[in-house]
Amino acid sequence: MMKPSRAFSILNIRLGVTNLQLTGNGTTTSVKNWNGTAIPAGNVITDADLSHTELGLYYELWDTGFDFDLGINVKLFNGSVTMSGGGATATSSFDETVPLLYGHFGIPLVAGFNIAADISGGGYDGNNYMDSLIRVGWVSDFMLGVELGYRSMTVDYSDGNEYADVKIKGPYLSATLTF
Repeated sequence: MMKPSRAFSILNIRLGVTNLQLTGNGTTTSVKNWNGTAIPAGNVITDADLSHTELGLYYELWDTGFDFDLGINVKLFNGSVTMSGGGATATSSFDETVPLLYGHFGIPLVAGFNIAADISGGGYDGNNYMDSLIRVGWVSDFMLGVELGYRSMTVDYSDGNEYADVKIKGPYLSATLTF
């Protein structure tokens, strides 16, 4: 009697570091209470630091003609959001570990080029996180590469006096090491 063959896939690891600091301004028509401090109506400047490290564990489910991966992605945030206006300044810091579902779809092209899309997302306790990107990349024979793409990231987080509700989107450029 023949036994069926089993295909085993090796768990893959991906590590990423994102340095993401932004500044925005706007006008409010009423007093805003930010982390216990009243920010007067008028011009308000907001500084957000959403820098994070991420660790992904995933399986490559398909690798013939295209790539399809599924797994989990854990983002380690240590950031802050600061509002300033009318002589008042308030900061809300957050230190959060966020587990997310992860998916990747890519198509290899000629001469080390590829196009791909990644998405990480999830939510719990009323908090929601979404990070998606679409990109064109190139990897050299020496494992070094470069990516150019468009990224959209949403962080909707609240825990007592710590909170952030930030949506970011736009083009990016990245250096990669693939092995």
